[in-house]
Amino acid sequence: MVEKEILRLFRTNFLEKKDGRRIVIYGTGEWARAILENCPEAPIFGLLDGYYHEGELIGRKIISLESLEGKPVKIVIVARKTSEILVYKRISGTCQAYQIPVYNLEGVRLDVPVQEASGAAEWDVESLYGELLSFEQISFDIFDTLLLRKTVFREKLYQMFGRTQRLDFDFCGVRLQAEKSLLEKGREPSLEAIYECVQGVTGISPELKEKLKAKELWLEFENLIPRKEIGRIYDRLAKCGKRIWLISDMYFSREVVERILAKNGIENYEAILISCEYGVNKRNGLFREYLRQVPGGRKAHVGDSGEADGYCAKENGIVPFVIPSVMEAVTQKRAEKFLMNYENEQLEYARGLSFSHLLDSKKLKSPAVWFHTGHQLGFSLVGPVLYGWARWIYERCVDTGVEKVLFVSRDGYLVRKVFQSICRREKKEVETEYLTFSRSLGWRALVYSEEDLRELLRRPFAGSVSEWLDKRFGISSCDGRNFSGNEEAVLAYLEEIREQSEQTRTRYLEHWKTHVSERDRMAFVDFVSVGTCQKCLEKLTGLTFHGMYFEALPSSEGRTCADSYVHTLWERDIPAYHYLLWEFLVKEPGPSVKNLDRTGDFIYGENRLETDGIAFLEEVHRGVLEYADQYLDAMDFLPEKEDLGGLVRAMIGLLDDRYIKLEESMRKHLHGFDEFMNREMSF
Repeated sequence: MVEKEILRLFRTNFLEKKDGRRIVIYGTGEWARAILENCPEAPIFGLLDGYYHEGELIGRKIISLESLEGKPVKIVIVARKTSEILVYKRISGTCQAYQIPVYNLEGVRLDVPVQEASGAAEWDVESLYGELLSFEQISFDIFDTLLLRKTVFREKLYQMFGRTQRLDFDFCGVRLQAEKSLLEKGREPSLEAIYECVQGVTGISPELKEKLKAKELWLEFENLIPRKEIGRIYDRLAKCGKRIWLISDMYFSREVVERILAKNGIENYEAILISCEYGVNKRNGLFREYLRQVPGGRKAHVGDSGEADGYCAKENGIVPFVIPSVMEAVTQKRAEKFLMNYENEQLEYARGLSFSHLLDSKKLKSPAVWFHTGHQLGFSLVGPVLYGWARWIYERCVDTGVEKVLFVSRDGYLVRKVFQSICRREKKEVETEYLTFSRSLGWRALVYSEEDLRELLRRPFAGSVSEWLDKRFGISSCDGRNFSGNEEAVLAYLEEIREQSEQTRTRYLEHWKTHVSERDRMAFVDFVSVGTCQKCLEKLTGLTFHGMYFEALPSSEGRTCADSYVHTLWERDIPAYHYLLWEFLVKEPGPSVKNLDRTGDFIYGENRLETDGIAFLEEVHRGVLEYADQYLDAMDFLPEKEDLGGLVRAMIGLLDDRYIKLEESMRKHLHGFDEFMNREMSF
């Protein structure tokens, strides 16, 4: 937004409309300076700033937020859209407590929820592509439009990097202030100029200056990824023969930007215009330079900044198409309370990594979070949850001295892989076993008496008496009566059942002795359970295990020893419709085990998943493992101890039809079959 537009908005929204409150401007940059210099009549009470709490700017005092308690004021955030959102998040709690209204430059009151209109437009990438086809020349912004950072915000990258360096200054604060000071002097800084400024402020050696600069470049290379849905539009336009230019306000050299683009598969552009090379940015001349180099023809520009990519492009006769930034996309969603309702700097990488895929959507302005592929669902939603659980299992093992972890089939399939990745990263060997076991097999092996059989008969089952006998013990019967209400009919088969049970018990114990190496301290991992599998295995083997569940449901049976990850995060249980879907997404595709044959090979139930359903789950699992690998790869510049609880709570709450939407090609796979209870399930 150029100066005249800033002044027009401020005068229209805050000088022509008066409510008796004096104005506190949040911001001390060029926009705030323009207002103070050109609007001396404005009833300014003072200025707020994220870094400074005292001082002056053009005769106006910089004050602290706490000093405003009880004052008849309103706050106007004078900042670019992305910064505006971050600022409001930072001050909203205090402002609500002090009952101070907060506005943006457009006059929108940020502390009052906006009522969502019915039938809200869900502008999508197809609409954008269709409109761009009519233009002869098309330009794209680069950073946050074609590329995203895994941390979403570069400031978070600097914060995490700074915490890993043994510096005697705040790296993030000094780095950002150096860039800001150069911009305020009217210069379009290069990375070299920024680090010369850092050196001048801190007195670091030339060697350390070069080291930090090189490290920043490395971090950007490692953490920039394609914004895939916008990238698909770009590729389709290029294949249609459209001429494409790239325009960026950036401190990297052309050579560096070209390397970053090549690494992320972005090519087929005519040229790159970078602010630090031309000494001007989009606000004060970069678009004019573009028009000078590329005269004539209808031009469109795509970018994420309403001011730089929207207003400034339009001022130069270029038709702008402004897409939401990731932060704007978050605040447009119904699920914002889950996505943003926690503060923990340690989570910024974990959250950013998730958001970079979660919000890379075809539905650019939808109020719901859309998932288009199983990989996206696995990476951005299931990945953080499963990684958090696996990390918790690892820490519990270390704390309790567990020597071996039994991950029960099928629920332990995926979390075991993530757990093993964590162990490799931590260079600590914890023995694991993927244990073939199930409720059906456990109960089948443990009928010694009529009392045991009656205990089993109390478990729900959908079907006839003959189906129960066949599925539980492989016994043929012609009794077609419904099992429910006729359980006593099964008692007539007690001896046959005991015989089948003894065979199963003998065969499984033989398998245990020959395939499972016992340790003194062993853990048993299941997803969501009352502990039936653990209890059955303990009875079979005579051993005691430390249960480590995602969620341990209340049980009248009791467990020998069980911890629940969810109960370390919440004081409540996850609703059944929630955890059944989570369980479906993380388990091994395929049927559960029900018995062993005479040779000791396992016998499985019927596989009811179709081929494309198995492919869908495998795609989800690939996304989960990719999330875990990328998170672990980044641990060299993450805090030594991360607490993912806030992010896991958010993702658990997000998996709800009120907040997310799945493509129909995915939804059709969300069903399963509970072989123990003999019933279909849909989620």
